Amino acid sequence: MRAEHGERTGPSWRVRIVLAAILVALSMVGLALVDAGAAAAQGYFHVLVVAFAAVSLWQHALPTGDWSWRNLRGLVLHWLGFVVSFNLLFVLLRQGLLQRNEVALVAMILLGLTVYLAGVHYDPTFLVVGPVVALAAVAAAYVEEYIFIILFVLVGLVVVVLAVWRLTDRDAAG
Repeated sequence: MRAEHGERTGPSWRVRIVLAAILVALSMVGLALVDAGAAAAQGYFHVLVVAFAAVSLWQHALPTGDWSWRNLRGLVLHWLGFVVSFNLLFVLLRQGLLQRNEVALVAMILLGLTVYLAGVHYDPTFLVVGPVVALAAVAAAYVEEYIFIILFVLVGLVVVVLAVWRLTDRDAAG
């Protein structure tokens, strides 16, 4: 992509926002897989990290056009650090030192931190994506803990909405 004055620019903010939303959604799938104990969860996170790394590499190198190892080395090592840390979580899981739900939450918080730091050093889009991923993990923990209360409230809201709808429909017909 070229700007008006001939300098390279990165992807548009629209593209960045769409990619960020996709990455956050994919992260939530990973959280669910780990929490459910799916055998493919660890492999899924490896693919997920490749997706995050590819997007950050692309958004980092595209503005300059510099795809050299010298330019991208720090970013590659950054993401490899997450992969090593993530795999250590699964070692602790297999040893029985952590439970699945704990590994899922820690993995998401670790991913959020890694994404945030990619934003600090490479692509400012990730300054927003990282905290969203980490906060989504915290929110998921609360949702799981209070699922019956949330369901009760949602059922109550549906009943109220249906009652109001029926009463307003009756008033309009009468």
